[in-house]
Amino acid sequence: MRILLTILTLILLGSCQRNVRDIKAKFEISNMTDQSIDSINIKPFDHESNSNFIHLVSGESQVYSLEMTELPKVDGDYLLTFKRNQNNKQIKRFGYFTNGYPLEEITKIQIEKDTVIIDQIFDDY
Repeated sequence: MRILLTILTLILLGSCQRNVRDIKAKFEISNMTDQSIDSINIKPFDHESNSNFIHLVSGESQVYSLEMTELPKVDGDYLLTFKRNQNNKQIKRFGYFTNGYPLEEITKIQIEKDTVIIDQIFDDY
């Protein structure tokens, strides 16, 4: 009986452990302009800064991952910043995450000459 109680206790303790995994939001960023774009950065709005900056030349695309594992379990949106040239900083708020988790599988961002097109791709349920 004592062995059975010990086994049940271990099973209960093991099932209570949370499977911690990395939480990342993925963005595919494309430069559709005829110039280089510098200092591209995405961060959760109103939270700590993100030191992951990328540079894209004209016509280039890159997948950008945003680490969200340590983010407080809150709701919010994203903040995209980039520079078209040294003095022209662009800022765009977009999207939504809930409880510190992204809702979308990937967000496609196209930086055009005069606009930014954002398309969020969700999992099929």
